[in-house]
Amino acid sequence: MKRWLATTIWLLGAGTAAASPGAAPTPLTLAARDAFAFTSFSDVDPDWATDDWDWVDRWPTAESDDKKSVALAMTASAILPGLGEQYIGRGDRAKIFFVAEAVIWTAFAYYRIEGNLRQDRAIEFARTHGQASTQGDADYYEHIGQWLSLDEWHEIVRRDARLRFPDDPDAQARFFEENKKYDESRFWEWADDEVRTDYRVLRSRFEKSYRNSRLVAGAALVNRLVSVVHVMTLTRRQNRALDEQRARLDFRIGARETIDGLAIGPVLTKRY
Repeated sequence: MKRWLATTIWLLGAGTAAASPGAAPTPLTLAARDAFAFTSFSDVDPDWATDDWDWVDRWPTAESDDKKSVALAMTASAILPGLGEQYIGRGDRAKIFFVAEAVIWTAFAYYRIEGNLRQDRAIEFARTHGQASTQGDADYYEHIGQWLSLDEWHEIVRRDARLRFPDDPDAQARFFEENKKYDESRFWEWADDEVRTDYRVLRSRFEKSYRNSRLVAGAALVNRLVSVVHVMTLTRRQNRALDEQRARLDFRIGARETIDGLAIGPVLTKRY
């Protein structure tokens, strides 16, 4: 545990002692007794003067917990922005990051819910106006917005097969089976391009909502990075300030009552 370390220097001939009857201590004797005391004389409560060294053990030491762990502060901020600032005692800064984090995740939840609702609306539109299958996956509902019907899509695949293998019907058939994607159970057919375009607009809306949610999630990462760098800087600055404060030199005229009398003299105090 760190303590106040006071190095007491008595100038030759400067110390005086008012000794009790029958004792006459010299300044050098008092200086030797106090050479490695843990505080300056002016800081000692006279009520503690019952013993020359008893007050040393009872003197309050500097709090070792004042300095904070940089690694712990950074880890806390990485988990929850603002938590590291709260740990080092900067509640004012912590509130800023807490509020930012709450806003970010509120926005994330909003965009995800909005995206889900818009996606459900688009799928329902496809089933109602495009006779789309109820068993389709995400790729299916994206693909049906590109072609008017399943038959049109299959004809495009067959045409591509004929271009690739003009003289090989078997190869054409294999190519078709490998690339047709959907069978008749995934049928769809739009009335016209206008209806299909309306469906694509609905899809673009829920895709935009999901895209916004991803951007907000990225903002959460940025908020953590900023908080980590910020708390690292603050913690190092606070720890450095504490070190500088504890390393201060004090010079004063000190006095302390001892069992041998009253000692007075210049005191140089070094704080570590």
